Amino acid sequence: MEFTKDVFSKKWKVTLCHAGKQCWCREIYTVDGECIIMEGCINKLLAKYFVTLHNKFLITKNKKLGNMCKQFSPKGRSFEENLS
Repeated sequence: MEFTKDVFSKKWKVTLCHAGKQCWCREIYTVDGECIIMEGCINKLLAKYFVTLHNKFLITKNKKLGNMCKQFSPKGRSFEENLS
């Protein structure tokens, strides 16, 4: 499975797999529907942890890291540009 690198700049969400609520696994998608982690790969507790961590990182990045990255990177490149 491949996804574009812009998934790291979008909010994520945890969804149920096809088996429903009683299943041990969960899927992770961007809020606009791009699959990041498919069913059978991650349990629900870990999925919730990763999504919460990622979404909090986006908020922090926008407030602090984005400015710091531009300050110390060549020609004021953005955070995403420095990932490539």
